[in-house]
Amino acid sequence: MKIGMRSIKTAISVFICLILSKLFNVEYPFYAAIAAVISMQSSITNSLKVGKNRMLGTFIGAVVGLLLALIKPESIILTSIGIIIVIYICNLLKWKGSVSIAGIVFISIMVNLGERDPLFYSINRLADTLLGIIVAMAVNYFIVPPKYIDKINKNCDLLIDKVNALVKQSICFGNQIDIKALEEGTFNLHEQINASLDELNKKRELDRVYDILSSCSTIYEHLKMIQSIDGSHDLNEDNSESLRKLYDTDIESVDYERNDRSIVYNYHVSNIINELYNLKSYA
Repeated sequence: MKIGMRSIKTAISVFICLILSKLFNVEYPFYAAIAAVISMQSSITNSLKVGKNRMLGTFIGAVVGLLLALIKPESIILTSIGIIIVIYICNLLKWKGSVSIAGIVFISIMVNLGERDPLFYSINRLADTLLGIIVAMAVNYFIVPPKYIDKINKNCDLLIDKVNALVKQSICFGNQIDIKALEEGTFNLHEQINASLDELNKKRELDRVYDILSSCSTIYEHLKMIQSIDGSHDLNEDNSESLRKLYDTDIESVDYERNDRSIVYNYHVSNIINELYNLKSYA
């Protein structure tokens, strides 16, 4: 395992938050640092989304905490009732991603207030959180910003290699394969694309990726059908020759026996070969 850039950028964000907290004499740098940690995500859009949820939650927690602290700070009963109010408001406003942080901020105000002014303390919690969010987003944007399309293209190449290896083992050499690896590979690539769509200004950059995914999905379906065929089946000469050219490898010659199983088998193999040639154009 290696230390990823996200981990390094998280550390840089925390470092900056702590330095700024000392410069501006922030009483609780913990809140700014923890906001930076949570807001540092794999993409700038995700950082903004998480940061927004944290800010909204902090606002709700701070407001409810302020109101109840004005009545009776450190009250066990009011703290318990306040948690219900905080959760209810977040759900009412459909800010479900903000529930946890709203509860944390509310409890921090009710429990840690001491002799401090409730309004001043609540405003400080908002300011601390905003500082952490801004720092995390700035670091994520300016320091080695994620190269989404490069990562996606790299994973596409890995997926093509995986497809070729599975087909070669299954059809050329007749070995048993686990096609779930191919299904997982296509699913993970779809997830990566969906997570990066907002970051990609040029959607046409994904045309190649979608074409590769389409071919891999088609190959997966045909491999699955081949695995469901019971009994013996042989490659016909056309498919054997195509695979020899495709992989530049020797394939054991067998006497092709034309029967229903072999016809169905070669139909699926033929479709797989067509998709493999399509993938080869992108390799």
